[in-house]
Amino acid sequence: MSGTTTQISTTEVISMATVFADTTIDEPVFPQRALTVIRPDQDIDLAGIAHCIQPCCDLQDLHPDASFFLIADLQPLTEPAGRLPGRRLVENTVHALLALGIDPEKCSIYRQSDVPHVFELMWLLDHLCGDGPPTDRATSLRAADLLGLRATTVAMKPKGRDALDHARQLARRCNAAPQNAVLAAPSPVSTPVSPTTSVTPPIDCISGTLPVFGDESTLATRVDALVGALLRPGPGNVQAKTALLSWLLVPDPLVGRGSAGPVAATASATELKKLLLTGFLDTFAKPRQRYRESLTNRTLPAEVLAEGATRARREIAKTVSAVKDILSGGDHHE
Repeated sequence: MSGTTTQISTTEVISMATVFADTTIDEPVFPQRALTVIRPDQDIDLAGIAHCIQPCCDLQDLHPDASFFLIADLQPLTEPAGRLPGRRLVENTVHALLALGIDPEKCSIYRQSDVPHVFELMWLLDHLCGDGPPTDRATSLRAADLLGLRATTVAMKPKGRDALDHARQLARRCNAAPQNAVLAAPSPVSTPVSPTTSVTPPIDCISGTLPVFGDESTLATRVDALVGALLRPGPGNVQAKTALLSWLLVPDPLVGRGSAGPVAATASATELKKLLLTGFLDTFAKPRQRYRESLTNRTLPAEVLAEGATRARREIAKTVSAVKDILSGGDHHE
């Protein structure tokens, strides 16, 4: 063992603290692996930036070659009126991720339907832990996505946290015997906090209203409707208006503007609409330009997804094999 001392920066220490925030000490230790989940049938909005994109950008730098980004194209089929997103939606999602800084050299991007192993794992886990609390198929599928990769850290929107909790329960049940420690119990990335309000991201209450890559006409219409709704009297609008003003105040290029805050606090409806639209377009000007340029490369999404799916299938196949060993009573070997 050499005498070399490895220097760790303050940023790395903070990032590691975030990653390990929800890790239980007595759980089996697995190599760090990060997974981010997003649906291609939903626009990438401010909440998506905060909960998925920014954490993934941080994690891919912290864990290069151990980061994965799942485009969950089968999740809509678990809903009553759900439809399979078309190829164009998936491809545009890949273009969007690349434009926002997800690097396929560090983070493997793959499509859920390209990795059928996850369905086998879902049924195996249902059988292995079948005496636990009943759960719906959507939650089971999402949990299998997380457990299949043995992700230790997961970035996803809050609506998916039920699947994360279920995945943790399944992992602990499977790992009950020391020789069966084959599933990592994933932990969520700590939720960002707004420096202006000190609450968990206020942008969640305006989620879905402002698509990052929407055309200007659509954005203008959405801004008009958003500001009009926020300025109507009613207790339900207080938090949403605070969220909007917070976004204009936050001095973070991926989360909000820094210059519009003083004006926004006392702005009229017309001024607020202009501030929000201009601020939004200025904030995301570079990603929007990269997105338009990326769209001209029609073969890029297929190449990125094929490479990502190959890695994901290889990793999930190992997990399936390990769970099968447990079910057959054999000794687990990797």
